[in-house]
Amino acid sequence: MDLTNVLLKVGGVTLVTRLTSLLRDILIASVYGANQSTDAFYISTRVPNMLRRASSDGAFNQAFLPLLTQYDVSDPEDARRFAGCTVGAMTAALCCAAVACGLCASWVTGAISPDLARASVCSFGRAVYMLRAALPYSVATSIGSVLAGALNAHRCYAVPAFAPTLLNVTFAAVVTVVTATTRAPIYSLPWALVLGSAAQCAAYYPALRSTRAMPTDTWSAFLPGAHAGVRRVLRRMIPGLVTMAAIQAVLLINTNRVSSMGEGLVSSLCYADKLLEFSTGLYGGSLGSILLPSLSRSWASGDCAGYATLMDWGLSIVALASAPLALLFTLLPELPTASSFHYGRFDAHTVKMVARPLAAYGPGMLGMLLSRTLSQGLYARHDVSTPVLASLLCILLSQYAGRLMLLPMGHAGLAMGSSIGAMLNAALLLRSLSSQGAYAITPRHWASLCARISASAAVAGTILSAIARSVDWVGMSVRPMHRVCLAASVIAAFVSAYAVILWGMGLRMQGMREASCAASNSSVEQYNSHCAPSKSER
Repeated sequence: MDLTNVLLKVGGVTLVTRLTSLLRDILIASVYGANQSTDAFYISTRVPNMLRRASSDGAFNQAFLPLLTQYDVSDPEDARRFAGCTVGAMTAALCCAAVACGLCASWVTGAISPDLARASVCSFGRAVYMLRAALPYSVATSIGSVLAGALNAHRCYAVPAFAPTLLNVTFAAVVTVVTATTRAPIYSLPWALVLGSAAQCAAYYPALRSTRAMPTDTWSAFLPGAHAGVRRVLRRMIPGLVTMAAIQAVLLINTNRVSSMGEGLVSSLCYADKLLEFSTGLYGGSLGSILLPSLSRSWASGDCAGYATLMDWGLSIVALASAPLALLFTLLPELPTASSFHYGRFDAHTVKMVARPLAAYGPGMLGMLLSRTLSQGLYARHDVSTPVLASLLCILLSQYAGRLMLLPMGHAGLAMGSSIGAMLNAALLLRSLSSQGAYAITPRHWASLCARISASAAVAGTILSAIARSVDWVGMSVRPMHRVCLAASVIAAFVSAYAVILWGMGLRMQGMREASCAASNSSVEQYNSHCAPSKSER
């Protein structure tokens, strides 16, 4: 199997989803800007996003998908019952959490941002209302994660990768219609999220029926003799939930700090996060969905050489892809910020407030993506505790560093603290893999690769700075389409120059493609031969 071609296909679908998500954020920025109203909206979505990520993101997927695959191999009907019981248990737990959070919405909002109530009673009331309205969004998206897992277990990847696009499109349509017909359109934002998540869930059902993966016996999750797999999922989720809870606690603390520093800063930091997530999600999400199964297969078959080759391939892809974007964010953050958000009520001052943390995120982007890839290597070896411990340690460091830099750098200091923590996290994970004897970098290969990347990035970055700094990206707001086309041309020229210089220095993707393909095929053959006796005995 050519993993590079698979990565390009999955990345293409993911790119569509990320683009629609970015367009959704552009719509919010142009219609509402960055002020107390948008601060109230982003504060109100902290808790629903925390519930969604705790239940549907990494911690749940790493516990649910392997078990679902195991049940599906032995008994497909039992796998459907397991998926149904998981849907029922998750729905019950999230509904209870949502009801409790809705009853305590005033206290929760005040805990997240105590300065919001002192600054504006109206904005605080708006945040409380939007928090209550957005809670069903976390329930719907978490149910959708179970349905997406059932489809992935049946090798149906296109629908789960594309379904979030429906959420973004529905959100944009609702906001556009409500903005044109009501006087207070800001209140429509949480309801647009709820409707979009419902549309996303509905998109899974036709595919589930066609693949015969529809979950059954959902209500049996509430009976005393519920499926034993649900309890196994809960036990396996605990380490991931600890890390997720720590990350969300940090987000709440940072929101509290930034909200006390001035109006619109919470929104500014969120817009910078959106641009960062567009890049890290595109590469990290696409690569992770491919790399983890391949690494697991290599490790299960005892193919240590194939495991190391796949790790080299994944880390090399991350290094090659993240270097130009990290350089762009660091050297010229105004270019992506202005061309993406500087429309309507998103003024020039807000562009500067978003560009500052985006520039601080640039150096840590490589560490963030390397940490994701190295964590996949540990998860493939069924080592969950090491990434958790490393993440907790780096969270403490990032908070300490961010607090030190808060005074000289303002709200961008928190972003710089996150970048420092991400680089340390990558170093700790690499050291753990090396100490366990699972993977060690090849000095000659990585010295050559890093030298080529550094030289290419330096030359291309000089060209980028010379061209792009001569343009007033904020002043071009009177010609927005011309600015978008110019920004796209500059970025394309920058990436092309980077790729051409790499090619001129002797780097060929064909060698990496052949190595990953050989490692993947070798692990499949060894895994099948290893499993053949047990299958014949059955």
